[in-house]
Amino acid sequence: MLMASFARVPFTTLLEYIPVAATIVTTILSVVLARATLRYAKAADRGLELSREQFEREWAPELHVRLERASTADAKIVITNLARAAVLLQLASCAP
Repeated sequence: MLMASFARVPFTTLLEYIPVAATIVTTILSVVLARATLRYAKAADRGLELSREQFEREWAPELHVRLERASTADAKIVITNLARAAVLLQLASCAP
């Protein structure tokens, strides 16, 4: 039945609808790609923000100064950077 309806439509009319269909498909694909690009850009921005935060945490010093007695006459100064995550873990495991 569908083929019978296509048989009645002139061939030139069908040829005229091909650019219209191609335009619609191109528009839909453009919208999908634009949304995917925006999603990728947001993910890249979040990754850059996390990277910048990690860099600041590693290189911006947050110093902790501690005096330890080496002997009755000598003292030792211990300076740690609390901004580094590894140091925080080490201090937490050594805490009394």
